[in-house]
Amino acid sequence: MADEDYANAQKYLKLSVAGNPTSLEDVYALAVSTLPPATPEDMPNGLFWIARAADLSTDPKGKEQITKFGHSKYVKYHGSDEGWAQLLETAKTATAPHADLATTITKYTPPTPEQQAADIVQKKQP
Repeated sequence: MADEDYANAQKYLKLSVAGNPTSLEDVYALAVSTLPPATPEDMPNGLFWIARAADLSTDPKGKEQITKFGHSKYVKYHGSDEGWAQLLETAKTATAPHADLATTITKYTPPTPEQQAADIVQKKQP
Protein backbone atom coordinates (compact mmCIF):
# COMPACT_ATOMS: atom_id res chain seq x y z
CA MET A 1 0.00 0.00 0.00
CA ALA A 2 2.86 2.40 0.78
CA ASP A 3 4.10 1.93 -2.79
CA GLU A 4 0.55 2.50 -4.10
CA ASP A 5 0.56 -0.99 -5.61
CA TYR A 6 -3.09 -1.49 -4.78
CA ALA A 7 -3.64 -4.58 -6.91
CA ASN A 8 -0.81 -6.42 -5.17
CA ALA A 9 -1.94 -5.22 -1.74
CA GLN A 10 -5.46 -6.46 -2.47
CA LYS A 11 -4.19 -10.00 -3.14
CA TYR A 12 -2.63 -10.27 0.30
CA LEU A 13 -5.33 -8.36 2.13
CA LYS A 14 -8.07 -10.57 0.63
CA LEU A 15 -6.24 -13.64 1.95
CA SER A 16 -5.82 -12.04 5.34
CA VAL A 17 -9.49 -11.02 5.54
CA ALA A 18 -10.60 -14.48 4.41
CA GLY A 19 -8.59 -15.96 7.27
CA ASN A 20 -9.80 -13.41 9.83
CA PRO A 21 -12.98 -11.63 8.62
CA THR A 22 -13.34 -9.69 11.87
CA SER A 23 -9.97 -7.92 11.70
CA LEU A 24 -10.83 -4.23 11.49
CA GLU A 25 -7.27 -3.34 10.52
CA ASP A 26 -7.21 -5.73 7.55
CA VAL A 27 -10.78 -5.00 6.42
CA TYR A 28 -10.16 -1.26 6.53
CA ALA A 29 -6.88 -1.64 4.60
CA LEU A 30 -8.68 -3.76 2.00
CA ALA A 31 -11.37 -1.08 1.71
CA VAL A 32 -8.82 1.66 1.17
CA SER A 33 -6.94 -0.44 -1.39
CA THR A 34 -10.11 -1.02 -3.44
CA LEU A 35 -11.40 2.56 -3.33
CA PRO A 36 -9.97 5.17 -5.71
CA PRO A 37 -7.27 5.86 -6.68
CA ALA A 38 -7.31 2.08 -7.18
CA THR A 39 -9.20 0.68 -10.18
CA PRO A 40 -12.74 2.08 -10.56
CA GLU A 41 -14.09 -1.41 -11.32
CA ASP A 42 -13.38 -2.36 -7.71
CA MET A 43 -15.44 0.52 -6.31
CA PRO A 44 -18.54 -1.56 -5.35
CA ASN A 45 -16.29 -4.00 -3.48
CA GLY A 46 -14.45 -1.12 -1.82
CA LEU A 47 -17.77 0.31 -0.69
CA PHE A 48 -18.71 -3.05 0.82
CA TRP A 49 -15.38 -3.30 2.65
CA ILE A 50 -15.66 0.22 4.06
CA ALA A 51 -19.19 -0.55 5.27
CA ARG A 52 -17.85 -3.76 6.83
CA ALA A 53 -15.04 -1.81 8.52
CA ALA A 54 -17.59 0.62 9.95
CA ASP A 55 -19.50 -2.30 11.42
CA LEU A 56 -16.37 -3.87 12.90
CA SER A 57 -15.24 -0.67 14.60
CA THR A 58 -15.97 -0.77 18.32
CA ASP A 59 -14.88 2.81 18.96
CA PRO A 60 -17.92 5.10 18.49
CA LYS A 61 -15.82 7.97 17.11
CA GLY A 62 -13.92 5.63 14.77
CA LYS A 63 -17.19 4.04 13.62
CA GLU A 64 -18.61 7.50 12.90
CA GLN A 65 -15.52 8.57 10.93
CA ILE A 66 -15.40 5.36 8.87
CA THR A 67 -19.14 5.57 8.18
CA LYS A 68 -18.86 9.22 7.13
CA PHE A 69 -15.91 8.43 4.86
CA GLY A 70 -17.76 5.47 3.31
CA HIS A 71 -20.94 7.49 2.88
CA SER A 72 -19.09 10.24 1.00
CA LYS A 73 -17.43 7.69 -1.31
CA TYR A 74 -20.79 5.96 -1.86
CA VAL A 75 -22.61 9.18 -2.77
CA LYS A 76 -19.79 10.30 -5.06
CA TYR A 77 -19.88 6.97 -6.91
CA HIS A 78 -23.62 6.23 -6.89
CA GLY A 79 -24.97 9.78 -7.14
CA SER A 80 -27.16 9.54 -4.04
CA ASP A 81 -27.19 7.77 -0.70
CA GLU A 82 -29.99 5.47 -1.82
CA GLY A 83 -28.90 1.96 -0.81
CA TRP A 84 -26.17 3.05 1.64
CA ALA A 85 -28.17 2.04 4.73
CA GLN A 86 -28.93 -1.33 3.14
CA LEU A 87 -25.23 -1.85 2.39
CA LEU A 88 -24.38 -1.08 6.03
CA GLU A 89 -26.96 -3.67 7.14
CA THR A 90 -25.62 -6.27 4.71
CA ALA A 91 -22.06 -5.67 5.93
CA LYS A 92 -23.11 -6.56 9.48
CA THR A 93 -23.65 -10.20 8.58
CA ALA A 94 -21.77 -10.78 5.31
CA THR A 95 -18.04 -11.40 5.55
CA ALA A 96 -17.45 -10.77 1.84
CA PRO A 97 -19.20 -8.87 -0.95
CA HIS A 98 -21.83 -10.86 -2.83
CA ALA A 99 -21.28 -11.70 -6.49
CA ASP A 100 -23.88 -9.28 -7.89
CA LEU A 101 -22.80 -6.28 -5.83
CA ALA A 102 -21.66 -4.41 -8.95
CA THR A 103 -25.21 -4.61 -10.32
CA THR A 104 -26.80 -3.28 -7.12
CA ILE A 105 -24.35 -0.41 -6.64
CA THR A 106 -24.13 1.34 -9.96
CA LYS A 107 -21.99 4.28 -11.01
CA TYR A 108 -23.86 7.55 -11.34
CA THR A 109 -24.19 8.77 -14.90
CA PRO A 110 -25.39 12.36 -15.20
CA PRO A 111 -28.50 12.82 -17.35
CA THR A 112 -28.05 14.14 -20.85
CA PRO A 113 -29.53 17.54 -21.71
CA GLU A 114 -32.30 15.70 -23.55
CA GLN A 115 -33.13 13.65 -20.43
CA GLN A 116 -33.10 16.79 -18.30
CA ALA A 117 -35.50 18.51 -20.69
CA ALA A 118 -37.80 15.47 -20.74
CA ASP A 119 -37.83 15.40 -16.92
CA ILE A 120 -38.72 19.08 -16.76
CA VAL A 121 -41.57 18.64 -19.25
CA GLN A 122 -42.96 15.68 -17.27
CA LYS A 123 -42.70 17.37 -13.87
CA LYS A 124 -43.79 20.93 -14.71
CA GLN A 125 -47.07 22.10 -16.11
CA PRO A 126 -46.61 24.54 -19.01
